[in-house]
Amino acid sequence: MPTDDTMHFPEFYNSPPAASRCPPEIICTIFEYSVPDPPQYDSDLRDPSHRQYSSISLTLGAICKHWRSIAWDTPLLWTTISIAIDNFNKPDRVTLVEEWLTRSRNLPLNIILHLRHPLDLPQDAYNPLLKAISTTSHRWRTMSMKLPWDLTQSLCEMAEELPMIHALRMDLFEDGSMATLDLYDVVLWGDERPAPAKLWLCSPLMPHTNVVWEALTTFKVRGITASDCSNILRFATMLDSCTFYDVIEAYEGQDFNGTILHEKLRRLTYTTDKPERSKPDLFILLVLPGLTHFSYTAPKTADESWIMHFFERSSCPLVELELIHLIIDYEADLSFILQTTPSITRLTLFPLIEGQDNPEEAYTAAPLVKDLAQESEENDSATILSTDFLPNLRYLEYRLSPNLSFPWTNVPKMFGHPTALSNPDRRPFKTLKVLNADGDPSANMHLKAIPKDVLLTLIELRKAGIEIIYEDTNHPQMDLFALSLAFHSMTEKDQ
Repeated sequence: MPTDDTMHFPEFYNSPPAASRCPPEIICTIFEYSVPDPPQYDSDLRDPSHRQYSSISLTLGAICKHWRSIAWDTPLLWTTISIAIDNFNKPDRVTLVEEWLTRSRNLPLNIILHLRHPLDLPQDAYNPLLKAISTTSHRWRTMSMKLPWDLTQSLCEMAEELPMIHALRMDLFEDGSMATLDLYDVVLWGDERPAPAKLWLCSPLMPHTNVVWEALTTFKVRGITASDCSNILRFATMLDSCTFYDVIEAYEGQDFNGTILHEKLRRLTYTTDKPERSKPDLFILLVLPGLTHFSYTAPKTADESWIMHFFERSSCPLVELELIHLIIDYEADLSFILQTTPSITRLTLFPLIEGQDNPEEAYTAAPLVKDLAQESEENDSATILSTDFLPNLRYLEYRLSPNLSFPWTNVPKMFGHPTALSNPDRRPFKTLKVLNADGDPSANMHLKAIPKDVLLTLIELRKAGIEIIYEDTNHPQMDLFALSLAFHSMTEKDQ
């Protein structure tokens, strides 16, 4: 006896009459619009498991026989496939992959290979799948793989050529096997070097990856040495965007020779968690005259004067600057950089939160806010701010050090009077974001509270469209403006 659920099941999966009457070419076009964009890895190097790419095609085909026949005959629906390798070690599963790839006909492919669990069978059990995938290598447009070393090596050997490859992501599923092998002379891809425009690598695969470096425009890598970074910048002459995560700084005595002039590079991100030298040798060599976006994270380095010389040499049209966890003297170094780089529109500063003898002098935002609050000689209510310092700044993000308050008194002067916000001569400053990590948001309000007269002006500026944001990372629901109003026994109606 069928249950209510099973009785309604066929009716639920029947296509609506209107859909049945649509011409197949119209349904096909609708199906094509439902295809997700190809996978992107611009944000980071996370595991590439994208189940949605394997579900939309099957879902459309499960509605009814009419839709299934159209879906099966729409090649664009089958151009992206995400495969968890550990589920495809049997012939019937490999056949499914072959059918999927066949339905894509001759269109470029986006392929994602990953593991959910360590493999429990020998490599040979997965060779049929790798072979099926490798036969389409001439159609790969994007390939993302996170596999053990032996499967990575096998797939690269099977893939004869990659003439259409645009983006290549290679990560390693750590199973310990790579450490037991002598891989000194092993090169992936052999003589048929792929020439992707975008490449993402992990450090163990870096020495074995053989690509056309001159073709790269975007490169991301994690865990390589500063010396490797310098070599990449020397050879990848067409790079537009480069990200070096967790760089291993050079050891004492390692040679860094010559100047590295890279005229194409516009975006550079550089992070290192454990710097072992007082100065990053790479930036002593670099000259980047086209740099527009720069992000640098390197805690506990003792001498940051190099950064001033780097910008002085490069003389670049910087638009976005992000400095994370630096011990940097504002008056001696940072102020010079900001004064000589008027093109900056977005500035993010997260000073180091430990390690200084005089944290109040090292981490306070007061000097920066004071410079941004410089006024012209006019003193009436419609004062127009001087734009000599960071005249193009639109966005400022600043992370407070523990136990330090933000200099709110000068903040209204950073924006100017609310009635002058539309004046074309003022700095286009629209957003101030202050981050803090407070232990108790309600404690010491006499120190945290925004002064009464300043608070009312800030509220007026916010109503006029200025974004003034205070965010406590430990207490996301904290509203400093509401707490300050309560502290002063006020409401917004008291303006």
